[in-house]
Amino acid sequence: MTFRIACGKCGAYIYAGIELRYARDVLKVAGGKCRECGSHLSLKDFALDVVKVRV
Repeated sequence: MTFRIACGKCGAYIYAGIELRYARDVLKVAGGKCRECGSHLSLKDFALDVVKVRV
């Protein structure tokens, strides 16, 4: 199973991997900004979407 954290503005992946990570840890590594669009990322703006993908 792959876990992804994406920017809400441009959709670029901030994190993608098989290990579930805390959003605050991912934001710390990313410097609090999206690498693609430069948008400021905040913990209060996170939403969780669970999507089942057929294999």
